[in-house]
Amino acid sequence: MKPSSTISSFRWLVFASLLVILAGLWLWRDYRGILANADRQQANVARLLETYTTHIITNTDNVLARVIDEVRDHDILGAGADRRWPLFVEMAKQLPAKGRLWLYRADGSAVMASHLRHSTNNANDREYFTAHRDRADIGLFIGETIIGKTTGRRVFNLSRRLETPSGTFAGVAMAAIEVEAFADLFNPDCPLDRAGHP
Repeated sequence: MKPSSTISSFRWLVFASLLVILAGLWLWRDYRGILANADRQQANVARLLETYTTHIITNTDNVLARVIDEVRDHDILGAGADRRWPLFVEMAKQLPAKGRLWLYRADGSAVMASHLRHSTNNANDREYFTAHRDRADIGLFIGETIIGKTTGRRVFNLSRRLETPSGTFAGVAMAAIEVEAFADLFNPDCPLDRAGHP
């Protein structure tokens, strides 16, 4: 083999090796960029979900506080129920996500729901009800995801204890928020304001 041919082959080998190395470095940089971008997107989704969850919890608790005021001021658990039910329906429309309001007496029987004036529903076996019945110091109770008894939809419940003027257990005000509300957050057609609220 001629020396010039060997040198030429060596040059081509070096050139090809450099091309492979450069391509590998480019692919590695591209791979690292994709991973970094995926990390940023995951962090953004986590922040959005945290903001949205906080928004739902805070505003649902505000609605429950209004329900408690109504119970205290207008005897919704008793004679005032029929008269105040339309207002109860309007309060449910203020929930920050798809859901329903419920009001239960101390025995667990339903006084009303925002979608149903009269119900035979009883909550005395539900976690949120027993928690409020057994402890006065819980405050806002956020329950596990369950299947709603009347809707058959997956919900999680936020609830507050109702008390008599003497401080004894009088029942529970509860908001059942549909888990679907969180799926809607990732719907590209879901409008968000600057704070990330739908």
